[in-house]
Amino acid sequence: MSTSLFEEAKTLVTAGNDAQAINKYTEFIVYCHRLLDGDGVAGTNGANLKEILALAYNNRGHLKYLSVEFDDAIDDYTKALECNQQLAVAFYNRGQIHYRLGQFEKSVIDMTSALAVDENLLDAKSFLEQSRKNLQKKTVAY
Repeated sequence: MSTSLFEEAKTLVTAGNDAQAINKYTEFIVYCHRLLDGDGVAGTNGANLKEILALAYNNRGHLKYLSVEFDDAIDDYTKALECNQQLAVAFYNRGQIHYRLGQFEKSVIDMTSALAVDENLLDAKSFLEQSRKNLQKKTVAY
């Protein structure tokens, strides 16, 4: 499998062409699903296709987050995690959106999951702490 579409998307992000990068990630995601649907197993350069697919979903989700398309970003982070439950950053990113939306229960769950995968994810630790505080305030207010 060629990862050129994935690499092109990353290059577009670096160049600041986020809309084009989203399109390129989408093209790559569709390509990967065709491969997976065709034979169920595929790999490239020793990397598992599902792990690369998870990164593509995560990266596209981040671009959607930056565009304040929170629902679409959450969907992409969720799909990333369906491909790779060990992608701590996808838990963190999704939890960050839940936090911004005031969904502190969901933020606590995602930040806890992120830290279960990578205990050194310091931003997740601070978001988890703040989410718990806000959740407690929210509970006391009712």
